[in-house]
Amino acid sequence: MKISAVELRLLSTRLIEPFNTSHGSIVDRTPIIVRVFGEGYEGWAECPADVAPSADRDPVAVAWSALEYRLSKQVLGLEVEHPVGLNLDQSLPRTAIAALEMAVWDLHARSLGLPLWHVLQGTQRPVATGVVVGIADSVPDLLELVARRVEEGYRRVKVKIRPGWDLEPLQRVRSGWPGLAVSADANGAYTPIDTTHLQALDEFDLQYLEQPFPAPDLEDHARLAVTISTPVCLDESLPDRSRVHAALSLHPGFVINAKPSRLGGHIETLAVHRLAVDAGADLWCGGYLETGIGRAHLVAVATLPGFTLPGDISASERYWERDLVQPSWALSEGALHPATTPGIGVDVDIELLDRLTTRRIFVEV
Repeated sequence: MKISAVELRLLSTRLIEPFNTSHGSIVDRTPIIVRVFGEGYEGWAECPADVAPSADRDPVAVAWSALEYRLSKQVLGLEVEHPVGLNLDQSLPRTAIAALEMAVWDLHARSLGLPLWHVLQGTQRPVATGVVVGIADSVPDLLELVARRVEEGYRRVKVKIRPGWDLEPLQRVRSGWPGLAVSADANGAYTPIDTTHLQALDEFDLQYLEQPFPAPDLEDHARLAVTISTPVCLDESLPDRSRVHAALSLHPGFVINAKPSRLGGHIETLAVHRLAVDAGADLWCGGYLETGIGRAHLVAVATLPGFTLPGDISASERYWERDLVQPSWALSEGALHPATTPGIGVDVDIELLDRLTTRRIFVEV
């Protein structure tokens, strides 16, 4: 298939409510939507550079520049037999690489008349989904949020924690919902000095403790993992497959959070999936507060048999008053159900997309 054109759109969107972590609060989002064209088909993906961790002062501007001036030019006019044959410049931001590559995967799947999950070698199974509860103003506010999410049908609730906001919130959640799958995410807010304190989390029977220490610190994460009974999950520590390999070499029992946008797309995610399966590690699919376009890619990935734990792939209504896709992603019996239609399985609401677009370029051969 020959890629004939690429469209980029910068959006201005707002979450239904602020999303609070140890790093701060997010309410406004400026994702980049990527659309590729070829032989009568089109493919869609999302670049969440605005919320993905980055060392760039303006990560959205950097990602946009990479997509407009480098990555788009690499694929325009290119004959693509299969997305695994793409050879994109790996020196560019991974969120940008991922967005263009994932859009080509959608294009390829649509051209075959197959769902993306099928092309990725997943299965048509319900994707058990969890939900993230941010740092609340008070413990009663947190409990109210958890109660709401449980009522909505989520099978796992992940509580954001930080020093000073951990033991009491988790104790109250566990005592209120003794049978609920609960995990905790620190986003690197602790240091190895806090090891004894983190051992106290064992009493809450957590599914896992996610990213307790800063990203570069694999060795201290491995040491913590053998001193607590709670499984340790790595997220920001895993920017690519080489780091996943290094982590599992240190401690095969790590839980792996595979985020396609962080890893650089589906090719890298499939490689990480194989590493985790070979090591016998639990794996789940995470995201970056995506719209329904990005969420569709996450659902497709999470159908792979190695994804053993509920991912952070919430329903559309969790974040958006009106999502960019039809049908929107709706929870049913604690899961999202992959579509059987070609590609990502949802249609983009062009009218809403136009309304949210603040910048647009269209480049063609």
